[in-house]
Amino acid sequence: MGEVGEIPIEESQITPEVKREIRKRLIISTDITSGAYFGGIKEAPQERDDGLALFMIRTATKDQKLNPLFIMSIFTNNGDGRTSYNSLSRVRDAWGEGIPPIAQGAVEARKPNLEAVQRVVELLSNSPEPITLVGLGAFTDFAEVVRLAKEKGLAEKISEILITAPAEDVEGQGMSFNTKQDRAALDYLRDSGQTLLYDWGGVLEHGVTREMVQVLEKSTDPLAKFVSEGLETRNRQLQRLSAISRSVGRNLPGVLPESEKRDGKMCIQDMIVPIYLTRPELFERTKTQYGYRVSIKDHRGVNIQVNELLGIKE
Repeated sequence: MGEVGEIPIEESQITPEVKREIRKRLIISTDITSGAYFGGIKEAPQERDDGLALFMIRTATKDQKLNPLFIMSIFTNNGDGRTSYNSLSRVRDAWGEGIPPIAQGAVEARKPNLEAVQRVVELLSNSPEPITLVGLGAFTDFAEVVRLAKEKGLAEKISEILITAPAEDVEGQGMSFNTKQDRAALDYLRDSGQTLLYDWGGVLEHGVTREMVQVLEKSTDPLAKFVSEGLETRNRQLQRLSAISRSVGRNLPGVLPESEKRDGKMCIQDMIVPIYLTRPELFERTKTQYGYRVSIKDHRGVNIQVNELLGIKE
């Protein structure tokens, strides 16, 4: 199966540095949403960090650092799989040249979309290089991908599985949003023997700044415009919730203690994945029996790379 956006390169023309970069082939699962209604009131998009992550991946694609081969949706934290696919379709329309194929993944927990999963397995089978699975949402489809890959002798075609899950979920009985949706899928990935990267220690200290929002809002790039929708509204919501949490002396749902370090602003949690993919030297990996915990060792370097991938001038 041919991949969209790739430029054929003769083997004799590939230097070791270029070889290292073009191996960063990605298959992405995302629960991006364009907002939701709660009690009849329109809320700000709660998964816009997925959109920011996809925007940053596209930037790195243009720089020939990353090569996304396929993007699939996954159901949202409230179990809605069609909203995320509709939002992903908006990403496709705004992406511009080189958009990889997209597909609707699982619309509910424990029921992978077998058609989308089979397309991923075909990509693994036909790829000359191992592929990284990037999970920005729940794990239902990726668990089935790994199961089928192992069954077909393709396990070595998966280089890493990147998930934005806390250590408590992977190593213990923690139940963050994505894990609550399909605990069995995460347990399967954890015990599969594949290279699992998780935790991303220190990322909760980094927030989406007003400068980031303004750069995206003022851009003429359709994808920048799309991912900027609701960012400032979401930040204001989180800041109000954070202030209320302080006043009542306990954390409200969706408000983490670490939010105080970023003044209640939206965390860049899913955005950390393209940072790791493009600048792995900014992180430390700690081996565990399930894979690797990842923690930031250069916070300033992370901020610089965020700005670079968002097009913010120093």
